[in-house]
Amino acid sequence: MQDLGLLEGLLVSVINFIGNMIDLIPSFDLGIGDKLSNSIQYMANLVAGAGILIPVNDIFFILSLMIGFRLFMFTVFAVNWVIRRIADIIP
Repeated sequence: MQDLGLLEGLLVSVINFIGNMIDLIPSFDLGIGDKLSNSIQYMANLVAGAGILIPVNDIFFILSLMIGFRLFMFTVFAVNWVIRRIADIIP
């Protein structure tokens, strides 16, 4: 495997972990466990190889900023809601 960035390596590790967990599930007669595991391993290799063409680290950075901003705004909303409820109780 080629040298990956930190976030890209983390994503590939998470995808590989999910693929390995699927291997631990007892197999049934359906036979989809191997196909699902192979498809997840393929996705991990695809993300690892896409780092050359697609700025995966930048995409993850932008997504983390968006999630952080939404989490911050939700926290502000929750704190304001609690303060309003306390102010409603106090005459």
